[in-house]
Amino acid sequence: MSEVYQKLKKIVSERFISADIYMRHAYSRNVDSVLQGVWGN
Repeated sequence: MSEVYQKLKKIVSERFISADIYMRHAYSRNVDSVLQGVWGN
């Protein structure tokens, strides 16, 4: 994830990107309860 994170940070700035597990979980919601959760580490 580090390489992708760094590339995104250059595009959108650090203000709009986060690797925080709580933020990732909050934005990983899906209407299908089976598919909810954080994918990957």
